[in-house]
Amino acid sequence: MKKVLLIILLFSLLSSISGCSSNPDNGEKEVWYGNFEINTDNDLNNLSYYSSVSDNLIIVRTNLPNLDALELLTEIGGDLIIKWNENLTNIDGLRNITSIGKNLNITGNDALTELEGLRNIISIGGEMNIYDNDALTNIDGLRNIISTGGGILISGNDKLKTLDGLMNITSVKECVYIGWNKGLINLDGLSNITSVKGSLSISGNVILNNLNGLINITSVSGSLNICDNSTLKDIDGLENITLIDGGIYINDNINLTNFDGLFNVTSIGKNLCIRNNNALTDIGGLCNLYFRTGNIEIKNNDNLSSCMAIDFKIQQISQGWEGTATINNNNDQSICD
Repeated sequence: MKKVLLIILLFSLLSSISGCSSNPDNGEKEVWYGNFEINTDNDLNNLSYYSSVSDNLIIVRTNLPNLDALELLTEIGGDLIIKWNENLTNIDGLRNITSIGKNLNITGNDALTELEGLRNIISIGGEMNIYDNDALTNIDGLRNIISTGGGILISGNDKLKTLDGLMNITSVKECVYIGWNKGLINLDGLSNITSVKGSLSISGNVILNNLNGLINITSVSGSLNICDNSTLKDIDGLENITLIDGGIYINDNINLTNFDGLFNVTSIGKNLCIRNNNALTDIGGLCNLYFRTGNIEIKNNDNLSSCMAIDFKIQQISQGWEGTATINNNNDQSICD
């Protein structure tokens, strides 16, 4: 009897061990429940048997050159975070992923040149953050994404030339921030976006000379920020915007000459700030603008007639505006009528 019980116990133990195996060979899709963080080769191999991660997949501070072992993955339930992997040259191992439940964050991967491994992703539940990837030249691998549940932040990617990978996105549920991409030559990849549900910020893109890629945007639910774009001469690509719920902040664009691109904006919800635009001579593009609250600040625009700035303030007062105006250090040599 004791022998029978021992055999039964041994059989049960072996069955239990077999059922807990991380290396299934039965063809069934395996889900990793919870977060999974990859720091080493062993971590990478341990996830290679799974088709999805229920929460966040975090790939951080590794020495990995690629993620080829993850080719079975098709879905991330939470965030996909790829950060500070200095030797990572491609992410082709993620090519079978079709959806990310929350945020996509690709930050500080110095050797990463493209994102083709993300080419089958259709939707992102949260925000998209592509930041400080020094070798990244394009984001064409994002071309099949048609929707995001959050904002789009593309910043600090010095060799990034275009945003063409965002061409299929038509609306953004939070902010759009395109900033400090030293090689960015145009915004054409944003040309199908019609509305931004947060702020729209274009800042510090030093060779960007036009905003034509924003031509189809009609409304901005937050503020409009155009700052520190040193070769930008006009903002004509904004000409279809009629409503800005936040403020307008146009600062430190040293070659910007006029505001004609804002001619169709009829209403803003907060402040108007125009500062340090050395080549600015004309703000006539604001002639249809009307707001009741918020402050006006127009200063340090060396070539802008102070008379033009004062006339704008008078126009707003005549329409019932209530706020504070700061107008100084513009071109005070002009003679007002």
